[in-house]
Amino acid sequence: MHLSKTKARKNCPTCKGKFHPARATVKYCSASCKKTAANKRQAKKQEVGFQTTAFGSWLVGQCRRAGTVQILQGFDINDLYKVWARCRKANGFNVSEDDPSPKFEISHIAPVTAVGAIGTLHPNNLVIAPAYYNRSRCNNWDNKSGVWLRPIDLLPTWKVYPELTAKEVAEKIVKFNPVGFSALVSNVKLAASFRVKMINTLMKTGLFQLRQLQAQPYESLVALYEVLQTTKQTEGKKIYRLDRLTSFEVYQSECQRLEVEGVDDYNLFSRCETECWDHLHGGILTVYFDGLNF
Repeated sequence: MHLSKTKARKNCPTCKGKFHPARATVKYCSASCKKTAANKRQAKKQEVGFQTTAFGSWLVGQCRRAGTVQILQGFDINDLYKVWARCRKANGFNVSEDDPSPKFEISHIAPVTAVGAIGTLHPNNLVIAPAYYNRSRCNNWDNKSGVWLRPIDLLPTWKVYPELTAKEVAEKIVKFNPVGFSALVSNVKLAASFRVKMINTLMKTGLFQLRQLQAQPYESLVALYEVLQTTKQTEGKKIYRLDRLTSFEVYQSECQRLEVEGVDDYNLFSRCETECWDHLHGGILTVYFDGLNF
């Protein structure tokens, strides 16, 4: 007879089944149940402060802009996170504000505020594009490309009212897709937003009070943070840096992600860049692909 058989049976907190533990300290009936419980704890932890993470803060802002969390329907939130992370990587890290290379933003194909339509955050409705291009688009749309919702499809339950706090919007996001959210935090360790990181870094200097920093506009925090980073460099401490990608590199990457045939010659791309980005947003590409003619 196995010794484990002589021990009192326990109830597994995950699957609720009874089992004979090999040791008195064993809490779960299997490694699978133990991992599931750990994932649930991690999800609960992330749920509490989701709005303070970089991805969560961005997502809350997008839902505010659309006025609903239903822009998250019809796709895996993990895929949305990958697009967001690709955009962050394209912008580099610790890149100087004087860097002439363009910054990138996530641009909608079907706009969020179009008449009679609300563009969703479906990865197939998003393009990582230069910020100057994204902002020049306004609500330009061909009324057929991308992924969108009709106002009639929106449910009051998922409406995001202006008076809701960031935490309340985050709670709606989690409630709208609990399974997808749980899978996300199980696969990805969400980092604090840059604002939170700057405040934490500045607090470590002992020169500021938390309330003082929290009341500062974002631009003021950036200025203080950059002064601190410059001081570290002067003192000889190495600052990690990741260069920003070029527009052509991002364009090629987006063509591959969206499975769109685009211009593969840099010189041709540089001469018709706006048309290339328009093409990824549903427009027609009129140039040849040999890099020689228009």
